[in-house]
Amino acid sequence: MARQGKLPPLIGRDDEIKRCIQILCRMTKSNPVIIGEPGVGKTAIAEGLAQRIVRGDVPEPLLNRKVALCLSF
Repeated sequence: MARQGKLPPLIGRDDEIKRCIQILCRMTKSNPVIIGEPGVGKTAIAEGLAQRIVRGDVPEPLLNRKVALCLSF
């Protein structure tokens, strides 16, 4: 969806996205988990990460990667 420009623009959440990028670039334990109450912006963080990947605004190891969401518990 990010490649097709179908995601809404993200305002804020820069620190959270940067932290996810740091975690994803680690050699071990590279699985960020975003938890929180409904409506706090968890999906927006993942969408913002996807938008950065599409723009190429991520470190080289994350270029052309996909973001997958598990929306159930």
